Amino acid sequence: MVRLREACAWVIQRSLWLWLGAALLAFLLPEAFASALSILALCVLLACVAGKGYRLPALLLFALLVLFVAGLVSLAITPDPEVTRWPVARLWAGLALSYGLVAWSVLRARPGTLEVTSAAMGVGLALLGALIVRWPGGSKLPFIPKTLYAILPIPAQGIINANMLGGALVALLPLVWASVLWAEGAWRWLKRMLFGVSALVILAVLVLTQTRGALLAALVTLGVLTVARWPRLVFLLWPVALVAGWGIANTGLDAFLSASGADSAISGLSDRVDLWQRALLMLRDFPLTGPGAGLYERLMWALYPPTQLRPGLSSGLHAHNIWLQVGVDFGLPGLFAFVVLTLGSAAWAVRALRLPGQGRALLWGGLGSLLAVALHGMVDAPWMVGRSAFAFWWGLGVLLSAAAVAHAQASVPVDQVESA
Repeated sequence: MVRLREACAWVIQRSLWLWLGAALLAFLLPEAFASALSILALCVLLACVAGKGYRLPALLLFALLVLFVAGLVSLAITPDPEVTRWPVARLWAGLALSYGLVAWSVLRARPGTLEVTSAAMGVGLALLGALIVRWPGGSKLPFIPKTLYAILPIPAQGIINANMLGGALVALLPLVWASVLWAEGAWRWLKRMLFGVSALVILAVLVLTQTRGALLAALVTLGVLTVARWPRLVFLLWPVALVAGWGIANTGLDAFLSASGADSAISGLSDRVDLWQRALLMLRDFPLTGPGAGLYERLMWALYPPTQLRPGLSSGLHAHNIWLQVGVDFGLPGLFAFVVLTLGSAAWAVRALRLPGQGRALLWGGLGSLLAVALHGMVDAPWMVGRSAFAFWWGLGVLLSAAAVAHAQASVPVDQVESA
């Protein structure tokens, strides 16, 4: 048994790119999801045998298990398995990726690899966005020339829209910015320069998406991380907050929300309230299981027709709120497990920040990623229903892995970790 565990641990030590590649296949290529999930299931089994994946608090493991079961239940009760299997497959791939990063990190303890990988993914996605994204037709940000979009290639059928790209970039940007702020080692100035350039590229493309909700969440998160690194800079946030508040007050909340997305299918507070009310009605009628993952739009038009939107105005509608979207897809048990997983991970990471050791950039970056997703998720949730959901699960996995390594190095029993 000892040799079997050692063999499994040897495989897990060299499995980072296998986890990453299989998860990307499950998120990006629907036709390859079965093979990708099989690879991820095998990796999870090897991690369980190796025993290192269990360096998570029992509450977080329970939340992961409940979300997995919620996916099974959604597949069992859905009236359209062909539609539901895609969001369920992405959920399972995300859970496996987060779990696998913990198993790999505890064995390898190489934070630099995760920092570089996060930056490479962010820059790669930002540059690839110029080729695969349906850019917005006009300019909702006054400082962006309308002629700029004429230079960018606009594919006939973009793989993802600008909202989804913005939702993915806002989850990856804090990971890169934290690597700038908490660079360590003899080459820290070179690291800050390289990660800083990467962060600027990601931020520039995020601005081009014109997803104001994501951009506002990114700016708030970057400000929080900067102040966390250098608390004396807190006085600089007051002018920014005053200007932002003045702008929203003069523009009006409804007008601000009308421009928080890159497309014009959903505009203003009234449209979002209408979608939120439909989601609450679905949760009322399907509290335990939800109606089936991925069926929000179809069920809305069939049973809960909105008062603000007209049929055929848009396709791919969702709840425009992260918490409501999870609840509709996987029921109240799935929503409860998702809340426990996110808040519990944040609390565990905050506790890890009090421990000695390296990995500060990953801990703060992971916390920043969760904060940015939560802020953006109050008015939108494009990453939760599409291919860009990968960015959220990567950020969560990085946070959990950094916290697991910190607790392991400090020899703290994780089941006894106090709530932060």
